[in-house]
Amino acid sequence: MTAEQRRSEVVRARRGLRKNTASVSRASRKNTGRPIPPMVSRTGMVSVAHEQENRRRKAQATGRRRVDLPIRAGNAEIRLPVVTLPRMGGRGFSLVVVLLLSFALFWMINSPAYSATGDRIQVDGLERVDRELILAKSGILNKPVFLISPESLVESLPKAVPALDSAKVSVKMNGAVVIKAMERVPVLIWDQDGLPQPSWVDLEGRLFPAYGTSENLVHVKANGYPPIPRQLLIASSADEEPEEINPEDLDKDKGREQLLDPELVSNILTLARSLPPESQLVYDQDHGFGWEDPNYHWMVFFGKQLDQSTLRVKIYEEIAAMFTEKQHKPVLISVEYIHAPYYRMEP
Repeated sequence: MTAEQRRSEVVRARRGLRKNTASVSRASRKNTGRPIPPMVSRTGMVSVAHEQENRRRKAQATGRRRVDLPIRAGNAEIRLPVVTLPRMGGRGFSLVVVLLLSFALFWMINSPAYSATGDRIQVDGLERVDRELILAKSGILNKPVFLISPESLVESLPKAVPALDSAKVSVKMNGAVVIKAMERVPVLIWDQDGLPQPSWVDLEGRLFPAYGTSENLVHVKANGYPPIPRQLLIASSADEEPEEINPEDLDKDKGREQLLDPELVSNILTLARSLPPESQLVYDQDHGFGWEDPNYHWMVFFGKQLDQSTLRVKIYEEIAAMFTEKQHKPVLISVEYIHAPYYRMEP
């Protein structure tokens, strides 16, 4: 073999090696999955081949792949389709979370397990006020427990039911609600002309609607408003006249209206103990508190403040003794002024 033949064989070997290397590099670039850069002509048009390549890659990404399972007996195979799950981005995941939370909230609001039903509400401390009234005024019946505010209920319940002095509320997630109510203790029944129904008065002189029944209360029949309490006189300015308390306005959630001075309430209770049997304590806007004596059938009044009520009763007994044996009887005896009592004779 000549030197020229050996040289030609070397050249052909080099050419074959280059050809194999080029084909391998093209195959590797094809399988890398990297996008082909767009081909732009001088006119600005994108190459059609580039768009076709992108569509082909998307079709391969979203296409359904298959799985071939070989069978031991023979050379047969089972071809199973592969279900490709959709890809979920951040927005899709957030949407799913919002939908799940909305469904959970809707279920909790409408679920009986989290509702404050009548059998799950416990009301303690009631003696005169009806339990159904507390449930109706509270506004929590059949309401989801997580929407109940104990602090708001503690403040609003005594205003809605003036017969309550205070209330404590506790709420549990199992739907149980415990209301511990403290009632105001009435000592007087204030029955005023022109009002639809009598009202109650506690030891502090506050007026509130009568709920239920209560025995052994002093009943005062009045033909007008009582004297203005000292607290209101001090609070009002010198140029303004304090407004009269209207018990009928208690239905407007005012409650806790100061009708009488606490000292006057105590004096009324003391005077009531001196009442003869089967007599009615009355209040007159001109003469104050008194009653009709059942033994002599005349009216006796002790004024509007009733201070030193024991002394006033003794003075009245001395005056009444003066007319026990006389033919003419008075129609009115007033001990409003201790140092100047007077009586009015029959016409």
